[in-house]
Amino acid sequence: MEDKGRFEFHTVLDDRYTLAAIHDFAPALPWYIYLWTQAVGHLLVMRRYQRHLARLAR
Repeated sequence: MEDKGRFEFHTVLDDRYTLAAIHDFAPALPWYIYLWTQAVGHLLVMRRYQRHLARLAR
């Protein structure tokens, strides 16, 4: 069986904050390529998601 990563969300401090976590993830690309491609994309997506959640909270 192939191990797969998992993605989870948790809300903390009376639902004031949401934590997103990726566990047991191993990119298929070599690390140096992943770092400058998919990792940048993930960062942008998570920042947009953060702004979206902030708008919902207002």
